[in-house]
Amino acid sequence: MVTDKVIHFPAQKKPISQKGKEWRKQNIDAAEDYAFNRHEGLRKSIRNKQINYDLYSDILDQGDIERTCNPFKLQNLTAPASIQNYPIANPKIDLLVGEALKRKLDIRVSVSNPDAISQKEKQLKERFSALLMEQVKADSLNEEDFKKKLADFERWRTYEFQDHREEMATHILNHLQKKLKLDQKFAKGFKDVLLVAEEIYQVDIVAGEPIMERLNPKYVNVIRSGESPYIEDADVITIRSWYSPGRIIDEYHEELTPTEIDMIEKGSFGGDADGDQQLIGDRKPVNLDPETFDPSWWDNGDFGNVFDDDGNIRVVKVYWKSRRKMLKVTSINKFGNEVVTLEDENYKINPELGEKAKVLWINEWWEGHKIGGSSVQGDNRAIYVRMQPRPVQFRNMENPSKCSPGIIGTIYQTNDNGSVSLMDRMKPYQYMYNILMYRTELAIAKNHGKIMSLDLARVPENWKIDQWMSFAQGMNLAVYDSFKEGNKGAATGKLAGGQQLPTPVIDMEMGNTIQLYISMLQYIKNELGEISGVSSARQGQISSREAVGNVEREVIQSSHITEYWFAEHQATQIRVLEALLETAKYAWKDKDNMKVQYVLDEGSTVMFELDGQQFNEADYDIMITTGSMNDNLRESLKQLAHAGLQNQMINFSQLLDILTTNSVSAIKRKIEKAEEDSMQRAQKAQEQQAQMEQAQMQQAAQIEQAKMQAEVDKQLRELEDNQKDRENAILIKQLELQAKASIDTSSENLEKLRLEAQKLAQDVELKKGELSEKVRSNKAKEENERKKIEAQKMLKRQSTK
Repeated sequence: MVTDKVIHFPAQKKPISQKGKEWRKQNIDAAEDYAFNRHEGLRKSIRNKQINYDLYSDILDQGDIERTCNPFKLQNLTAPASIQNYPIANPKIDLLVGEALKRKLDIRVSVSNPDAISQKEKQLKERFSALLMEQVKADSLNEEDFKKKLADFERWRTYEFQDHREEMATHILNHLQKKLKLDQKFAKGFKDVLLVAEEIYQVDIVAGEPIMERLNPKYVNVIRSGESPYIEDADVITIRSWYSPGRIIDEYHEELTPTEIDMIEKGSFGGDADGDQQLIGDRKPVNLDPETFDPSWWDNGDFGNVFDDDGNIRVVKVYWKSRRKMLKVTSINKFGNEVVTLEDENYKINPELGEKAKVLWINEWWEGHKIGGSSVQGDNRAIYVRMQPRPVQFRNMENPSKCSPGIIGTIYQTNDNGSVSLMDRMKPYQYMYNILMYRTELAIAKNHGKIMSLDLARVPENWKIDQWMSFAQGMNLAVYDSFKEGNKGAATGKLAGGQQLPTPVIDMEMGNTIQLYISMLQYIKNELGEISGVSSARQGQISSREAVGNVEREVIQSSHITEYWFAEHQATQIRVLEALLETAKYAWKDKDNMKVQYVLDEGSTVMFELDGQQFNEADYDIMITTGSMNDNLRESLKQLAHAGLQNQMINFSQLLDILTTNSVSAIKRKIEKAEEDSMQRAQKAQEQQAQMEQAQMQQAAQIEQAKMQAEVDKQLRELEDNQKDRENAILIKQLELQAKASIDTSSENLEKLRLEAQKLAQDVELKKGELSEKVRSNKAKEENERKKIEAQKMLKRQSTK
């Protein structure tokens, strides 16, 4: 809404000495007045947001119904009062919110400032040097083991390595995610995206602890945000809400005086402080310009009241970007180097140390809270608290002027055009569906089938209707008396009803109309699925005649249409988590060795120690992995894990560990670890099998060698026995020859005996040679068998490797 009313915002380029209490009140009142009279052009109006929220809650806006039912703006034509909402758009919204809930955040934090990165590189070098020194000092250098250690080091460096601050920051975010229930809050914010094309969160410190809350987009106004779709880029942010007196005292008890607590307790803003507690305030607007005031805002109780209908008190929180005077001081240190520092405006320059100063004006966020009262109603008895610079500025170490108020939000718009939500796109189809359903109900109510008309003048005289109906129903005979009326007066003798007779049957059948309406309703449903990107197949409404491949392709294509919403939502989540981490840095900067623990989804407990000073030293970047690709990959990896169980690649405990893990990278590493363990088990089993086979072969060889040795021994014994027999035969022959020689001593006979003895000796030597050759052959055969067994063992070991 645009107004011609000029609203002046106080000057911000002032030293701190000029930013007194009145200046701070003027900032709060000006921001409140501006928010009351207009809204930013990129955002939808409060009325539009309320209509969308109501439509999701089955509350129809009568003005929209009138525009749908009466597009020609005819006079005295109003929409039926009994029309109701048939929420065909709600399942689309709920399905996308459910998908967002299933996209679990896999958070990983890394340092971003150069000093911290340099320290991280130094740690990597030291770790790698230690690995090399360990190998150098080892007694024996195994090349295969060294390659395996290098591969493990590279995997650890790529996937797991974090320095102590990164590990601590990652644990802190995971702890806060569980403690603050960020998943549910982000899901509610995503529903805001789908309904009103905005999601807004606030990060703050309450009771020394970091918190994150989702804000209602209806109650957040921004000033001077330009064409930026980010809420935190605005110069002024106003948040209005309704608090119970108890909640106000809980949140502001340290800032409230006893008199102010009495005002809150008794509801005496502008009234009698000694009276009873006021529950409902005066809801009549005072002197409001009808050209700039939207009555629907008043009806919703958004502005102009100290109390709502239930007695809750109006609280306005204003955050604005002011200017802070700083001194950029340049000096020379003891080493002769130039040093530049940023000092407060009250810093005293010391020329003797060679200090020079340059005045800088940097941005600084302020806040102020207004309880009760209303500048619109002219009620100045409001309570102003926390009028101060924001404790957490979310500054960047490289750019001290860059800061944030801790309110993070995104407007889902294109370029400089206004935002359009998914509900805005589905709303015309929702209204058309409601109108057609109403007309279908009327058609069904008016559907009486075919009705027979009966001219009583033609019913025979003295017949009653039930008598005539009995003939008609029992005998299918309709009895008429054409002369009944012709027996009276001047009409005697004439046919009754000489005029044209009416149609005997009145057709009250509305079947074709009802069928037409039903077809149109189905058409609207299909169009709604096309427009929203959530088809019936994606909702699980699949016909048995549809092919599996076609359904899968339809679901994938449908997910491409809605992926934009998830991508923008993920970018917003990263910004919120970065702000939450910065808030935790400030809230816990003085914590030393604080013990923190949280429970993971699978039930395991993680404990870590928080060093607030070390945690506060670095800037951090946050990476989260989620999205449809990761969801599909996660499900595929879990299915592969089932296949691994069937193929004995993993065991049940590893499968349960994988199924309870939401991180894709963690699932990947666990599957890789399971594969390595399986390969090691298989290799160990093969080695054991090879050892068993080798032992069996050795045992068989020993048995065979023993058999061969026994056979050789047997042969040797047989040869020895034969040798003895021969020697005995030779001795007997010699005795016989000696006996013969004693008888015949002639030279011829002696020569003959000598030759026979020589031949016998040669036969003995030949037999000895044959025996020795046989023994050598058996030993050679035994050696060949031994070498063959050794060769088989070597081949077995090579195949195992």
